[in-house]
Amino acid sequence: MVNKRWFILKICSGLIGSIIILSFCYKLICNENHNYKDIANIRYVVESEADRKEEEPLDAQIDKVWQAIPGYDGVRINKERTIAETMQADHINWVYEPISPNKNLKDLGPAAIYRGNSKKRAAGLMINVSWGKEYLSDILYHLKEAGAKATFFFEGRFIEESPDIVKLVAQEGHELANHAYSHPLCSKLTEEQIAVEIDKTEEALKKTIGYGSKWFAPPAGDCNNRVLQVAYKRQMGVTMFMVDTIDWRKDASPDIVFQRVNKGLCAGALVLAHPTEHTVKALPSILKLGPAKGLTWLTVSDLLSSHRC
Repeated sequence: MVNKRWFILKICSGLIGSIIILSFCYKLICNENHNYKDIANIRYVVESEADRKEEEPLDAQIDKVWQAIPGYDGVRINKERTIAETMQADHINWVYEPISPNKNLKDLGPAAIYRGNSKKRAAGLMINVSWGKEYLSDILYHLKEAGAKATFFFEGRFIEESPDIVKLVAQEGHELANHAYSHPLCSKLTEEQIAVEIDKTEEALKKTIGYGSKWFAPPAGDCNNRVLQVAYKRQMGVTMFMVDTIDWRKDASPDIVFQRVNKGLCAGALVLAHPTEHTVKALPSILKLGPAKGLTWLTVSDLLSSHRC
């Protein structure tokens, strides 16, 4: 009986506390005298509610299925800034600040990356370019129309043969990355040969746009521990993909490309495409899918960062 009374008293005290906080909020926002400058009331509400709005960060981790998963920032309320800004407003203006994870992708060691953190409401479009120069202008046009950014993984030979289009991609604000020099199956190569493929492409990028890249996408998604080790020594992440459009296959079509993205697109997804006619025709609809599912299209670097979007 005593425990039951104590439990009831605890619930009542919690309800009374909530009523007091709601009352202060009502006074701050809705009272007839517009008393928004009462710092004591504001501080009470902020101090009472701040902890409830805090979210802990998520550390990067190795997943049994998806391998390396990036971390995700937490948030907390900056109480003093919230109070100061609320004093100048007609409502409580919550000021959030990030809490960084203790562990990020670079702390996981050599590991492949197939997706971003599912807490981030975004997806990344990867366009691997070894051919298809004639379709790149249309792809850039559709991306610009949609206000979307993508990451273009260029083969080294393509960069040397078509530097103007590579420069244009960079000028449009997209991210450029490494897709090996001669499109080999990297698992068949020695570490020394893999290093040559990556390094020659980095040299071509630096010569063309003035800087190198952070990411390496092995051709055909052909990856083993040697690839991971060589990239890791160069402080590069190895990006695979979660959704494959199969846009390069002879039996593909714009509808098949779209349906594969529609089926697999989710928070954190990395979507693989190539400069093909099928992709050009399907891309406007694909780019609309992101916002329709509450997702923002980001570059690989932005998607795989811990930052909230």
